[in-house]
Amino acid sequence: MKILITGAGGQLGLELKDILPGRGHEVAALARRELDISDARSVERVLGEHSPELVINAAAYTNVDGCEEET
Repeated sequence: MKILITGAGGQLGLELKDILPGRGHEVAALARRELDISDARSVERVLGEHSPELVINAAAYTNVDGCEEET
């Protein structure tokens, strides 16, 4: 299966990037610098380029203090 992973620079994304190919999956793993998931055009472009069967969004906002201030 062709899988696209967003947030591939984080802990979960890195683990998935390492594990999934060994289980027979074709993986495109993109970190924040390669794909800004808040930019719809970038997301559309990447989906068109990779044509994944499954997308795993492992991107996360990890600024705990920022989260508390913005709620």
